[in-house]
Amino acid sequence: MVAGQADVVAGQGGLVAKQADLVAKQASMGADLTRLRVDMMARMDRLQYSLTAIRDDISINYGTAEAAQRANDNTRTELRALSEVASSLARQIRRLDTEVRILKGDDS
Repeated sequence: MVAGQADVVAGQGGLVAKQADLVAKQASMGADLTRLRVDMMARMDRLQYSLTAIRDDISINYGTAEAAQRANDNTRTELRALSEVASSLARQIRRLDTEVRILKGDDS
């Protein structure tokens, strides 16, 4: 029975050593996990910065395109107004030309 107890004690000693090894590896994994978390947070911060920069570029481009569209629309509106004025002037000139011819007695 003493030999059996010696084997159990020896086995216990081996388990204690393995348990200490597992605790050390677990601590190492915890440190590695902390480093990984810090690295991932840094990477996410860089990606967020890049995403913000892209979003700002899109906003600026959209604003520029919108301003160009408004300028184009305003040009069309101004062109229509100018066309109406030109048509009115042409009608008035024809009417005045007709009146001048009538006053001169030139019915041609």
